[in-house]
Amino acid sequence: MRNPLLVLIGCLFSLGGAHAQSNLGELLDLGAKKILKPEYVASLPTTVFAVWPDGKGERRLTFFPDGKITGNEKHYASGATSGSVGKWTMTDSGKICTSVRFTVWQGSREECRYFFRVGSDVYITLSDAARATPVQKQTIQ
Repeated sequence: MRNPLLVLIGCLFSLGGAHAQSNLGELLDLGAKKILKPEYVASLPTTVFAVWPDGKGERRLTFFPDGKITGNEKHYASGATSGSVGKWTMTDSGKICTSVRFTVWQGSREECRYFFRVGSDVYITLSDAARATPVQKQTIQ
C-alpha cells in the first residue's frame, strides 16, 4: 500500500466503531481539518480493505486518480465473491461519493461521506457541518 493516508481514506465504507470522539463537533473542537480533493488525489492509486458496515462481508478496492474503482467483495456466511467496478467523485467541498456495481451479484452500492483529519487520525462522517453527526475513526487494515 502506497500511502497510509489513502488507506485510511479508502476505508471510508468500513464504518468501524468510533474511538474517543463520537461526533463532528468534538472533532472540530480538536481542530479537525476536512480532507479535500487535491490531498486525496495526490495519494492515489492505492488498494484498501474494509469490512462491510453490517459486518457480513468485506471488500478490497483499488482507487485510481482517473476516478475508477476496481476490486472484489466477499460475503462471509456464504463464501460467495463478486468483482466490483465503479467510480468515485469528489466535490471541491470534500464530499466523496462512490458508485460500485457488482460483476457477479445483482445490485450496486452508492455512498457519500466526508473525511476529517485530527493529527494522523482520519474520520468519516455523513455531514461536514452538523456538529451532532456521528463520526467513525478509520484504521489501517
